[in-house]
Amino acid sequence: MPGAKGGGKDASAEKRGEYREKGHPAARPREAATLVIVRQDRQPRVLMGKRAASHQFMPNKFVFPGGRLDLIDQRLRVPGHLNTAVLRRLNESTRARVSENQLRGLALAAIRETYEETGLVIGRRTDRRLATSHRVWQSYFAHGVEPPLDKMDFIARAVTPAYRSRRFDTRFFMVHDEFIYTDHDFFFF
Repeated sequence: MPGAKGGGKDASAEKRGEYREKGHPAARPREAATLVIVRQDRQPRVLMGKRAASHQFMPNKFVFPGGRLDLIDQRLRVPGHLNTAVLRRLNESTRARVSENQLRGLALAAIRETYEETGLVIGRRTDRRLATSHRVWQSYFAHGVEPPLDKMDFIARAVTPAYRSRRFDTRFFMVHDEFIYTDHDFFFF
């Protein structure tokens, strides 16, 4: 197990309950998504944030914005679709029982979580009036944008190891900073 020098467990991580207790079954991973936002300069740059020390999952770690898949992300009706090649790769890297709505929902979850965690609106302007009863998506749509699903790429999948008490089956999506609708210079890099 990862941990302190010498290969032993990290005592502070054990106190926080990060590791599964001996004899307990492994937790089932929750569906999750994260968004890697890339700025193309001479050297590409990415947006990351540091998790608070009080978080139970990955405290004090630098991470891309993201989180778990919510039901609304799978049911939300927005224009556009993931690129066919992206959807194919996403489907090939996923368990057989994951529906196309869930796969599309994962991309939407990455956008929603980025908005919740950073305030960045990842989208493109639209004159369509998009509506939902979900508070966060309402706030997102109030900016007059739609998710740029066709411009998102699927780049990786990672499943939290079975020895951890909280587990996620995370899909990593990527989008370029041109789709940051809000003032990205304030937030970025």
